[in-house]
Amino acid sequence: MLIIHLVLFADQMVINIDQTGVSVIPTSNWTMHEKGAKQVPIAAKEDKRQITALLACSLDGDLLPLQLVYGGKTAKCHPDVDFPKEWSVTHSDNHWSTTETMKQYITEVLVPYFANVRTQLNLDENKKALCILDVFRAHRVQEVMELFSQNNILLAFVPANCTGELQPLDLSGNGTFKDELRAQFTAWYADQVPDDDSSFSMDMKLSTLKPQHARWVINAWQALREHKECLIAGWQKSGIASALKDTPIDILIG
Repeated sequence: MLIIHLVLFADQMVINIDQTGVSVIPTSNWTMHEKGAKQVPIAAKEDKRQITALLACSLDGDLLPLQLVYGGKTAKCHPDVDFPKEWSVTHSDNHWSTTETMKQYITEVLVPYFANVRTQLNLDENKKALCILDVFRAHRVQEVMELFSQNNILLAFVPANCTGELQPLDLSGNGTFKDELRAQFTAWYADQVPDDDSSFSMDMKLSTLKPQHARWVINAWQALREHKECLIAGWQKSGIASALKDTPIDILIG
């Protein structure tokens, strides 16, 4: 167990990461209708298909590149879309984060991000960073923790059952991201409904939805990135922001 002083970290060198399930059909129990027209039920609104999005933000409200985990055994399950080049787009058998997807995330997203921050702030190349995350098993596998350590990233785990109070992205960020996804879907779906909806039927095959869904995810991420105040709010609500900035207390790492 290592004890460190919280005030040693620049805001850009402190991040929170959090996985969240993202529905392929991001809607809920509602219908669409125009005034005076009959309601149009949302097709497949009970659909359970998901992917995993790994979001991360820094203490100063910077939204890091996203990792998306699709369900499948090969890269053929990825949609044919031009994702932002800094993103990590990968897969697992059940679309959940695994040891391998976490190692990819560290290598493809976190290491370049912190290297860039160290350069911008003129910090030593071995300057420690701090990653706050929950106790999900894939975060605590030995080889994952060793990879964090090898890249000078210290870990602070949010205690089990406390993410609703101490996980910044749970408090403000994840919800906004999903709200934007739903808004993207709603606008798209409305465009598909013809004026005469008597025989309307939506194609909900994954092959049809995946590329469109990927574009919604890109737009939702970009929208969240432009609202730093939303991401900063999560740090403030959790109390972590004030602890890091105002109170010289120690924290147990590992």
